[in-house]
Amino acid sequence: AVSQFEEYLKRFPKGSLREDAQFKIGLCRIELKDTAQALVAFSQLRESKGYFRQEARFQIGEISRQLGNYPLAIQQYKAIIAEEPNNPLTSRARRAVGICLFLLKDYPAAEESFRAILKDYPASDVSIPETRLWLGRTLVASNRSEDGISELLKVPVMYPKSTLHAEAYAETARAYHKLGRRDKARQMWKEVSRIQPSGPLAEEAAAYKP
Repeated sequence: AVSQFEEYLKRFPKGSLREDAQFKIGLCRIELKDTAQALVAFSQLRESKGYFRQEARFQIGEISRQLGNYPLAIQQYKAIIAEEPNNPLTSRARRAVGICLFLLKDYPAAEESFRAILKDYPASDVSIPETRLWLGRTLVASNRSEDGISELLKVPVMYPKSTLHAEAYAETARAYHKLGRRDKARQMWKEVSRIQPSGPLAEEAAAYKP
């Protein structure tokens, strides 16, 4: 696929699908786990004027976050937020900023970021369930485990179609264990096993020893 897209770019340097081809090259490079070349492909779209400008920035942010370069990731996400506050990517970019702040252990800033998203966007927004999950994690990491558990348990209750239920129960189980409430932790791990009978979380649930 990469060779086909590159051939198009070579034959039609000013073609109407040039940016589309460049973006798809970046996506292919991600699938090939060639992050360096993916960054090269997406970087060529940062100064474009159309749809792919913010899409490319978001992908650069995601790659940077995966590589642990949180300041660069935040820079890319904030560029989207500043330039196009109504872009469909903006809520996800704001959530990603909060995650980066969490990973940098700046928990007060992360909490502020997540709470602002929950305030500014409807429950139907694609970013909301995961934002709630990260808010719970942030509160637990800030030694406010009870508050964190309350937020984590809202995920399966408030967002029944979310795919994050098992993860929310797993985080709750860990928080209860941290508080020394082993029976509640065991109960949460049982929920994890019920929802997700196989995979890493199921293995962690099976291995739990109160």
